[in-house]
Amino acid sequence: MNKITYILAFLIFLGACSKFDEFNENPNEPTQVSADVLLPAAVRESVNTAVDASFLVGNNAAQLTAKTLRLEVDAYDWNAFPKYWTGWYESLTDVRSMEDIAITNDNSAMRGAAIVLRSWIFQNLTNAYGNIPYSEATQGATDNFTPVYDDQEDIYKDLIDQLDLASELLAEGGS
Repeated sequence: MNKITYILAFLIFLGACSKFDEFNENPNEPTQVSADVLLPAAVRESVNTAVDASFLVGNNAAQLTAKTLRLEVDAYDWNAFPKYWTGWYESLTDVRSMEDIAITNDNSAMRGAAIVLRSWIFQNLTNAYGNIPYSEATQGATDNFTPVYDDQEDIYKDLIDQLDLASELLAEGGS
């Protein structure tokens, strides 16, 4: 009798699984956003990372402040803080999405803004770390989890070209 009860219960729950996906869909959660929705988060995250780096590393290196618990900065161990690396690269994923959406929607002003922000972030990264992933960076969505490191000189040259492109795009106007 117990086996029959378990089998019936299993069949009832099995039939409910088809409605499970519908039940878990949130009608208030957007599945697509416009580029202007991504811009504030990308700016906030990248600027917060820069401010943290300026305060922690900059003030301690200049000996305006001192750390009592973590002495890496006082010992000039700059690579002890991977949050700068991850913070800037995480904001770059939003910038990449923002630029892709702007291209799809033919919004040259938003694309220009994305290029300026992306260039500023990469400039911070290459200033801090030298050779970095640049040309293949933020391609995790296409399963490229091990991007090549580009030479700092090549990065600077391309950043100038990118900023020229951004200038042209922003001159076109738009929202």
